[in-house]
Amino acid sequence: MKSLLMTDLLTQKTFRAIAPNFFIFLMSLVPFLFLPLTHLFLPNLGIGALYFWAVYCPEKISLWVIFGSGLLQDGLFGTPLGLFGCLNLLFWILTIAHRKYLFKRSFLMGWFGFFILYSVTFILKECVIWALQRPLYSESMMLEGLTSLLSYPFVAIVCLYVHRKSS
Repeated sequence: MKSLLMTDLLTQKTFRAIAPNFFIFLMSLVPFLFLPLTHLFLPNLGIGALYFWAVYCPEKISLWVIFGSGLLQDGLFGTPLGLFGCLNLLFWILTIAHRKYLFKRSFLMGWFGFFILYSVTFILKECVIWALQRPLYSESMMLEGLTSLLSYPFVAIVCLYVHRKSS
C-alpha cells in the first residue's frame, strides 16, 4: 500500500514538473495539426502558453524548453533556424521583467500585456525576416499576428485548466 501511494505521489510530482514545459511544446504544434484550415496564416499559440507560464509560474519553465520550442517553430514555420528560439527567449525576458505589473491583475490587463509584448517580438521578427531579404507577405503577416493576439484568451483558459490540475 505504501509503495503504491509513493508511486502516485511521484507521478503527481512528475506531472506538476513537466506539464508547463510539455504544454508549451504542444501549443507550438497545434496550428500545424490544422494546416489545411490555416494554410494562409499560422497563429503562434506557443507564445501565448509561454506568456501564461512566465506570468503565473516561471520557476517551472526551463530555458532549454523555451529555446527548443522556438527551434521547433523555426522548422515548422520555415524561418531561419534560431529566430523563434531567440525571440521566445526575448519574450520570456520581457515578460519576467514586467511580471510585477501582470501578476494578479485582471484578465484584460493580462491580455493587454500580451498584446504589447507580442507586438514587440512580432515586429522584431518581421524586421529580421525583411533584413534577410525574404519577401514579406503583408496579408498573411497581419493575419498571423491578429490570430495570435485573438487566440490568447483560448490559450489562457486551457493553460489555467492545466495549471489548476498541476498545482
